[in-house]
Amino acid sequence: MSMTGEEIFNLIGVGLGVVVFSWFGLIYPIIQWIRRRRGELEEASASPAPQRPPEPRQIVLTQKEWLKIINDLPNLYPVLFLHGSQGTGKTTILRAILATRKGGIVLFAVKPDDAWEFDHFTIDDDGSFTTIEVALVATLQHVKQRIADYKAGIRHEPITIVVDDALVVRDMCQDAYDALVQYVATVGRSYGVRLILCLHSKNGVVAGFKGKTDMLTGFLKLILSRNHQAILRDESENEEASINTRGVRKLARRTLAGRAFVIPVERSENDELLNVAFGLSQAIEPDTERSGSGSFGSENGDVPAANGNLSMTPNELSRLTRAIQMHAAGATKETAICTAFECRKGSSKTYRRAVELFGAAVE
Repeated sequence: MSMTGEEIFNLIGVGLGVVVFSWFGLIYPIIQWIRRRRGELEEASASPAPQRPPEPRQIVLTQKEWLKIINDLPNLYPVLFLHGSQGTGKTTILRAILATRKGGIVLFAVKPDDAWEFDHFTIDDDGSFTTIEVALVATLQHVKQRIADYKAGIRHEPITIVVDDALVVRDMCQDAYDALVQYVATVGRSYGVRLILCLHSKNGVVAGFKGKTDMLTGFLKLILSRNHQAILRDESENEEASINTRGVRKLARRTLAGRAFVIPVERSENDELLNVAFGLSQAIEPDTERSGSGSFGSENGDVPAANGNLSMTPNELSRLTRAIQMHAAGATKETAICTAFECRKGSSKTYRRAVELFGAAVE
C-alpha cells in the first residue's frame, strides 16, 4: 500500500512532534534537575550556608540589680565599656556608678571639668597630652607595684581607673594607653584594680584590644540611648539586660570630693607630705633576721610608723599613705582621714586610730 506525499509529510511531522514533546516534556526537565542538584551539592560542599548566631537572652533588671552587677562583681567584670553619644547621660551614669562603688578613683578626662570635685588628669594648657601620657605610665607602675606589695603581704584598697573619651586618649597616647589598659585587663582583677572606658561609638569597644579580643571575655558593655533606656550586655554569656536609667540622677548628685586616688607624677623634694607618703609606701622591708618566714617588722605582720613609736598593719599603712597623699593634694585632714579609712569624724575606734597614725606620720 503506497502512501501519498502528503501522508508521508504528516507522519514525519507527528514523529518530530513526539520527539520534541519527549525532549521538552520529559528528558529536558530531568537533565535540568540533575544539573541543579549537582550545582547545589557542589555549592553546599564548597561554602556551607552561614548560620545566624542565636539572639542574646534578654532580661530586665532593676536599678539596684544592674548597679550590683557592675560594682560588686570585680572578679567577673574588671572592665566596663560605657557607650553613649552626646546627650545620652553618659557623665551622669558614670558619676552614679562611681558614687556607689567603693575605693579610690583615677580619672583621665580630655576636657577639664570642675564638676568632678576631685583632682584628675586632663590636657595641658598648651593643648598637649604630655601630663596624661606621663600619668598613664605612672598609673601602670602603680599597678605593677601592687603586685609586688601583694606578694609581700600588703593589701591596698580597690581603685577604679576611668578614661573618658578613651578613643581620643588612645589616639594621642597610644603606647602608654594600650600598655595600661591591656595590663589592667589581664591582671587587675586580682589586685583590686578596675577599669571604665567611656566611648562615643559602639565600635570603639576594641580600643586598645586590637588583635587581643580574647581579653574581652567576661567584660561588660553598657550601651546608652537618649530615652533613659540602656542595654547591659555580657557577650561572653550571650546575655543582655534592659535597664532604665532615669533614677540615677539622685545617685549622681552624691559628692565625689576626696575620692581621688593620688598617682604621683612629679614629686617635689620640698613637699614634706608627699615625701612622707612615698617614704611610707616604700618603708616595708622583710625582717629576715627576726623571722625566717620573712615577716614585716614583727611576728604578727605589723610595720613601724614613721616616728617608730607606733606599729600598723599593712592595711593601715595603705590607708594612711592615701590619707597623706589626699591631704598633700589639698584635702582637709578630716576629709583625708575619713575617706581613706572609711570612717566618720567622731569618737569611733577607727577614727581615733586613724588620727593617731596620721599625727605620728606627719607631725
